[in-house]
Formats: sequence, C-alpha cells, structure tokens
Amino acid sequence: MGQSGETYTPDVVEFIQALQVALPKDIAFVQGLMMYSVFNQPLDHDRLLSWVWRLADKVRWKNPTSLLGLMINLRNAWIVAVSADQRYGPIYNQGIAQILYNGLIERGYQPGQSVPITLIGYSGGGQMSVAAAPYLKRVLRCEIEVISLGGVMSANNNFLKLAHLYHLVGDQDQVARLGSTLFPGRWQIFALSYWNRAKRKGKISKISLGAMGHQVPGGIMDPRALLPNGQSNLQHTIALILSILQGRFLTASSYRPKKSSNYDRYQDAEFNHYTYYPLFQTVNLQWYCPTAPWMGRLILPKFSERAQVQGVWFEVHHADRGYEWMVGQTVMLRWVDYPAVKERVRTVTRDVHFSADAEYSSQQGKIVLPERLNHWHQVDPLESLAGSHPVDDLIVMLEGVEVEAAHRPVLRIVNQPVEITGHYYGLVQFEQAIAHTDQFQVKHFNRTSRQFNGGTEIVRLPPVIRSQTGSYPSTTRNLEQTSLNETGWYIYGDQDANGQFVVRSLAPRALLRLQPDRVIFGEKAAYRYIRQESWANTAAHKGQISSVLCAGNSDTEQIQAAIDDWKVGDRALLLHVYGGIGGNKKEPAAATPLFFGHFAYGLATVIRDPLSHELRFEIQYYQVYSQNTDGLTAGTLHWSRYMGDRQWGWLGTRPTCDLLVKFKPFTGYLEINGRRRSALSNMVSQLQVMTARYRIGDGTGGNLCRSC
Repeated sequence: MGQSGETYTPDVVEFIQALQVALPKDIAFVQGLMMYSVFNQPLDHDRLLSWVWRLADKVRWKNPTSLLGLMINLRNAWIVAVSADQRYGPIYNQGIAQILYNGLIERGYQPGQSVPITLIGYSGGGQMSVAAAPYLKRVLRCEIEVISLGGVMSANNNFLKLAHLYHLVGDQDQVARLGSTLFPGRWQIFALSYWNRAKRKGKISKISLGAMGHQVPGGIMDPRALLPNGQSNLQHTIALILSILQGRFLTASSYRPKKSSNYDRYQDAEFNHYTYYPLFQTVNLQWYCPTAPWMGRLILPKFSERAQVQGVWFEVHHADRGYEWMVGQTVMLRWVDYPAVKERVRTVTRDVHFSADAEYSSQQGKIVLPERLNHWHQVDPLESLAGSHPVDDLIVMLEGVEVEAAHRPVLRIVNQPVEITGHYYGLVQFEQAIAHTDQFQVKHFNRTSRQFNGGTEIVRLPPVIRSQTGSYPSTTRNLEQTSLNETGWYIYGDQDANGQFVVRSLAPRALLRLQPDRVIFGEKAAYRYIRQESWANTAAHKGQISSVLCAGNSDTEQIQAAIDDWKVGDRALLLHVYGGIGGNKKEPAAATPLFFGHFAYGLATVIRDPLSHELRFEIQYYQVYSQNTDGLTAGTLHWSRYMGDRQWGWLGTRPTCDLLVKFKPFTGYLEINGRRRSALSNMVSQLQVMTARYRIGDGTGGNLCRSC
C-alpha cells in the first residue's frame, strides 16, 4: 500500500528480505515493479511535485506513521478506488497486467509452459493483484493464485479466474475490514457477485493471523511483536506464505462429517473391507477366473512423497503372466509418457480447495468428499482417484500395462484404472440356501458338458447393510428359485480367511450373453420399443430382466445373421439410464411422480468367456457422476462394481436400461494416414477427462446442483 517506487518502507523491506531467505530454490521472486502506475514509474520521476513525494518518502522512512508519509498512502488508496471502479478499472487493471507481464518476460518467464504464478498483495496491493490476474492468466496460459496480506479488495474482480485467493487477515486489522464494508458486492445478500460465487466454489480461503493489526507496530510484518506461541508476527506470516507456496497449507480437511453417510454405514459389514480377504488367494482355477490380468489397490502417496512417486502407489493383488513375483508388492503407478496422454492429464490437473457447499453436504452425510486432497496443489487424475475415499480402499484393474523394471518396478498406463468388485469370478447355479446361515450350495458350470454339473461348493453371501432410507441394496431371498437361476449367475468375489468364497457381486448370465430373449423388427417398431415399451410399467417387472435385439431390417430370416454379426473384439457404445428407488422405503428424490434419473455412457466389448466358451459382453460404465452418500467415485466402473455389487450396485434396487449401439463408422476402426483411429476411442478419452473433473469438482471438492 505504501509503495511509491521500486523501494519499500523499512517494514516491507524487512519482510521481503526474510521471505527471500526462506524461499525454496525452485521459486523465483520478482520485485521492483511499480503497481500503482500503468507506466511503471515512481512518484518522484519527472513530475512537477516530485520534490513533495521525495520529502514524504524521506519522512516516512524515519516514521511510517507520519502525517506526510500518509500522503502516499492516500494517493495510492485513490488508485485502488480507480482499479475497483467498474468504469475505469478494466483499462487501468489491464495496464497493471502489462507491467507484470513485461517484468516476467524480462526475467525469463516463458508463456504457455504452465509454470504457476503467485501474486502477493499487501493492503491495497491485494486489489491490484486480483484485478490484474485474469488478464495475466489469459496471455500467460497458466494458473495464478493470490496471497492477500490484509488486502482491501472489491467484489467486482473476477475471482473465478484465480486458481485460489488466500486472504490472510489479522484479528485486529481494521484496514482489511474496510473491504467487506465499502464494497457491497462482498455482502452476503449479493449472492451472485464474483466474491460470493468464488467463496461458494471454494476459491477463497480467509485465514486468521491471530492478534495482529495492519501496520507496524503490531502489524502483519512486525518482527518484534510476539504471538502466544513465541513466534513473531513476521515469522508467522512468512511461515503461512511458505506453506501455501509449497502446497502444505491445511493438507487435511479441518472438519469431520457430523452425520453418517451410506459409505460410513456400509463399513459395519466386515465383508465390505478389503482387509477381510487374504492377499494370496487359492481359488480353484478350474471353476474361477481372475477378473483381469492386473488388479490391486490404489494408495494415495503421502504429501512428502508426491515428487518421488509422480503418480500413486499400487498394491499388486494379481499380476499378468510372467510378473507373478510382483504380487504383494507396492509399486509406483504412473501415466505413460505419450504426448496425447500428458496433454489429457494436464488439462484436468487442478488445485483442490473445498467449497462451502461441498463441506456442508459432507457434514450432512449426503456426499463423500476426497477430503485428504483438500488444499493440495496440482492434483492429477490418478491422485484424485486414489484419494476419493477417506481411506485407501479402491480396488481396480489396469488395462494396457507397461512394466518398467528398475530398482523399484513402475507400472505405466494409458487409460484410467477401472473400479472393480472381486478379484475372481465364476459361473454357477444356486441350488439351495443353508438354513440359518449366510451360505448357499452352488454348482459350477462344466466347460466340457456345457451344463451346470461341475463341482459343488458352499459359498457365502453375507447380509448387506441397510441404507439411510431403510432399504436393502440387495437380497438373497429365494435366489435359487428365480427364473434367472436357470441360465446361471456370474459371481464375483474373493476367499475369506477360511478359504471360503464370498460372493460380493452378481451378474445374470442371460443378460450378458449374445442370445436375446426377444427380437424386434423394423425401424419404427424398434424406435417405439426404446422410447415407450422399455420403461412401461416398471413396477410390474420388478426382479426381471429383458434382453432385446432391435433389428432395423424387417426380414425375419436375418435374425441369426444379426446375432452372428457380433465378433470377438467388437465394441458397442452403451447408453445407460436408471430410475428411482420406489416402494415403501423410497429414496427422497423419488418422493414425487417426477424423477430425473441418471444417464451415463459405457463401453460393451464382445469377449469369449473362458468359463462358458460363449460370446458375451464385458461392460464398463464411464460414470460422469457427482459424489453421493454411497461413496460412488466418478470414473470407469466395471459391471461388478457399478451394477452387480451387492452392497453398492444398482442391480437389486433400481430399474435400469442399457442400450448397446453398434454402428461401425463410430464404434469400429478406420485407417487414416496409416494410423488406426476410432471415434469411439476418442469419446472414451473425453469421458475419462470428464470423470476426472467430476472426482474433485474441478477443484471445489464436490459436484452439487446448487453450486455456481
């Protein structure tokens, strides 16, 4: 605030010197720019009254609170008012941004390299910083955050363009309080002002500096005033600035939910914990297959490990052939070093600061936030996935793994990990429930006879936990008597400590195989079924499934040809819709006749199942999904997790409809300039980008309908 040229008052000089000594070597410090002049000229340069300003400067260096010295503060306060004015401010602020730009370029800054910039503004300098930042960001193409030291700021500035604003204020700072009084846009009643919208999005953090005032003595930069912990005001201020610059500020959320979410409730069941299952499994591979070649648990690195790991830790539960020795190890999981992948990751890497709305909803038990990531800088998609829950309990499978053999192995991937439930799956018929237990006798599918006359086994289906509304996500009642049992069930799960297989997820074989139970001919009839019949009278079809082939050709002789057209490796775009949970214990969102439901895309791939030797669909859902009370994490979810999971899935509780679209120009591959390309693959890549953004709410922590 007291700047009159390239030099500063003694208190500011002492602050800058102490800060420069403490800064890490990888942070460049730029000073000497005249922020109160669009010509970057000091007050005593070639002016008629330059002698007055020189005299004022001389006096205030001896006594910063002198009356003559206050002239400079008053003059600069007038410039702050110009910057805050909606008429003249934009022109002035663009001029200040030009000064900052020139100063950075002169010192070697390279635009477009995404090197982050932090502006530190003291008093009126806070206004100058937040006002110039949007212009600077646009031309430098980088993230800009502002640290306000007792800053006086107008609400007219576009705070939404900032990576973050840290507003450091002393409890006795009367000058900083002027901002919230003089600028009406900062009043709570003006909810749509930039200031209040940015606060709701979590882009503004107001931080108390304790019993400090504004200026020396007793101010933010006073090296002689001491706090109760023995630190001087200056030391405390610099320590906070360093913690912000190094991403250590409030590395953990400062609150805990007051009400339990469904995610918290479901932890009461032991079988829902990954620790319940031994790492080394001894399933009979005659009856079971691994869900994927690479599977394991994502582990969020400690803050101090981030630079070393450059991704996340991965606890290997199952490894591809030739790498079995890695099972049980914790290795680094990183993205492949391809330009396209690096660009995709860069576009969704964000600083994370929870919004007020996100924190409130979490306190009410409505959502599960990635609270371990709160106030982390530059969170990438792997970190947002690993840190999505309060603990490291996300089990995933990896696709297209590249192994780097080094002192400590590194796994590299192109696509984001796929969330799964269960490391192994089998194909069985349920024969009978064992009375007064959670056990069932099942008979496995025989690959030779192609009948359910294989080995007999006793498996467990532990009871699931009720949701907040009192309904059960799934039931085992009369499971062996359902019509779906005739063609069998895919069961996903793991062995417990006693070696007994625990069924954690289910999938009806009849639904996934390429043998529809109904065929509809003709475009009009198919259109009518999709738009009307598929959702007609859903309550009457509770507990039932339907597999329908819609053939545009009306020639009935082409039925088998339409089925045979599906080959191993063929892909289809999946369009997923679900409805509300009704009944006596309906969910709150279904309390009225109007339910908005949920829509998502997915990918269905034709595989030859190793257990049945028949063609079936392997399904993954790309869930661009807000956080919910169940702890659902936006990303790529395998059928076993999203639909079939007995505790978290929708198979046993919601009406759903999956439409599989095979259109070769879109779902197939094309040769373009000697390269194999696919429109569907490009779409999948964009869906991964969207899910990564949703996991952290683009930096706000959560995605909420009422967030701005």
